[in-house]
Amino acid sequence: MKILIVEDRDDKFEDIALVARPLCPQSASFHRSTTSVSAVDELSRCPWSLLLLDMSIDIRSGKVNVARGGHANLGGLDIIEYLYLFEVSLPTIIITGFDYFEAARSEERMTELVGLDKIAATAAAKIGKNFLGVVRYQDTGWRDDLRSLIMNWRA
Repeated sequence: MKILIVEDRDDKFEDIALVARPLCPQSASFHRSTTSVSAVDELSRCPWSLLLLDMSIDIRSGKVNVARGGHANLGGLDIIEYLYLFEVSLPTIIITGFDYFEAARSEERMTELVGLDKIAATAAAKIGKNFLGVVRYQDTGWRDDLRSLIMNWRA
């Protein structure tokens, strides 16, 4: 069993791994990607058992140290789109620290706010039954939500 965690923040990655590891077989291997580019690369190399996906991830292949340089508010949707376009069947849980995201609109360089409900609907429309749910990473409750989704996937 191979589990890919797409997360750019070290502390959040560790938190997620601490919850997920005890729920998976001891032989399960956990891998990390910190950008959408490296995640797509990993996804194309071999089959995976589960994807734990951050929504706000870097879209460049290397670290970017400037404010918002290369950072995409909805970079995780690029991964969902990849799964859809290449017909990759992979159970996926979105884990995000935000309730709303900025999304660019084409007219007049405007942005709009996109809520978690729309993110979930988009993921469900693209990857169907492989979309297992969204976890709102916050001070309380998120660990139980993630445990529940992983346990339902394992059942």
